[in-house]
Amino acid sequence: ANREDFFSKILTRPYLG
Repeated sequence: ANREDFFSKILTRPYLG
């Protein structure tokens, strides 16, 4: 559960809007 945390952080802002 490392990639999910990494993507969740970079995909939670730059990919939210």
